[in-house]
Amino acid sequence: MQGFSFDVVTAVLAYGVSVVGSALGLLCTSRARVVDGRARARWLGLAATSIGGTGIWVMHSLPCSGRKFTEHRCDMTRRPQY
Repeated sequence: MQGFSFDVVTAVLAYGVSVVGSALGLLCTSRARVVDGRARARWLGLAATSIGGTGIWVMHSLPCSGRKFTEHRCDMTRRPQY
């Protein structure tokens, strides 16, 4: 796309954060299997937060911060050809 460039380091960092968040969510889910009651609900809530928050949301918002907008010039005196 014209008008911006993309930072590869930020994309790799976002992927790493996503992997860590998903692994943390799976760890919390496995801990929830061995306990009962309110402790189980807390572990499952933490798992949902880490998978949904860190694993998905951060992975999508972090690369957006890596975009760099470049100068894009447009000739406004030209008319479109129909």
